[in-house]
Amino acid sequence: RRLDPARDLSSLTCAGGALLLAPFVATRAAVQSLASASPLAWGSLLYMALAATGVGYFLYQKGIQEIGASATAKYIFLVPVYVLVLAALFLGEPVPAHKIVAAAVIIAGLWIAEG
Repeated sequence: RRLDPARDLSSLTCAGGALLLAPFVATRAAVQSLASASPLAWGSLLYMALAATGVGYFLYQKGIQEIGASATAKYIFLVPVYVLVLAALFLGEPVPAHKIVAAAVIIAGLWIAEG
């Protein structure tokens, strides 16, 4: 099989992270916490694993394939802006002025980088 550096590096990174985190998940407190988790907590965990992480990672890889790594990397900086907007819309989180300023700085930086 021909090596695909992006996929192979990502696989190694995920495997390494899983190995490093495994001792913390294997503690008695963690196992008890998982055993007593509500269906809503399990649903949230599945959503984060499959939808948020899986779909996000797929779109990131598709972006690299379509527009290249350097162009795609710029858009990773928009994640905090998306989170700010979505948290306000769906969770009713307050949006303080300093976060609006931070979002404006991110957007301005991307605009400058594209120019």
